[in-house]
Amino acid sequence: MDAEEIRALGGNSKAELRTRALKIIKMVGKAHPSAKKRVLTLLEKWITDNNPYLRRTTLLAIGDLFKKNSDILLKFSEIGIKDTSWEVRMATAKILEHLPAKHRRLQEMIQILAKDKTTIVNRSVGDMLAKIIRKSKKKQLIKRPLMGLIKEFAQSDDKNERKTAAFALRAIERKNKEILDVLNEWSKENDTNLKWTCIYACKLLGKKRPIEVSNILNNITPEKGLDRIFNKTLKELEYPLKG
Repeated sequence: MDAEEIRALGGNSKAELRTRALKIIKMVGKAHPSAKKRVLTLLEKWITDNNPYLRRTTLLAIGDLFKKNSDILLKFSEIGIKDTSWEVRMATAKILEHLPAKHRRLQEMIQILAKDKTTIVNRSVGDMLAKIIRKSKKKQLIKRPLMGLIKEFAQSDDKNERKTAAFALRAIERKNKEILDVLNEWSKENDTNLKWTCIYACKLLGKKRPIEVSNILNNITPEKGLDRIFNKTLKELEYPLKG
């Protein structure tokens, strides 16, 4: 299969064909160092192609082949983060998980993507944050790098940053149940934005953690700024509150 055929697969609207393109690119790139250089040259052209699906495939291929090369990851991420397509911005968030938690540019890029007005990008950023945090060897979850950033997002006036924080908390909870203790503490704090994030995270976790989430929600009074999301969450989860 030549480069043009791979390019056509990578730019196809069907996800299964794009996945096939990624597998081929990965296989070719790992065959020999010289082949990897040729693949990189192609990817440098494709990242500016008019087809957003191809740009998305390009970024994911960079994440597969160059996950240990921070310079290349950053070079492509700097392009992807400004893309007009949410598909491409979502892929940008995904490949950033390969950067070290203390990398000088990582936090700045996370802060840009967390404000994205597309919820699926917020989710991708939250998932990326969770993966980076789970890599930390620090036993105390709250002291791991970037946990402070999640709380900063949770307290933000920007709703998309709060969504990003909630998605991150959901993803972390899959391996770290102490997130439920964090949410329980937040539900009792006198901070409307923090409680909003807490409710949104509970909405995401509710079906899997009904008892714990119900107890957390019972700590919250649906004041102004919270009543809409609070009532919507209760309706979706069909939770009765304690009288």
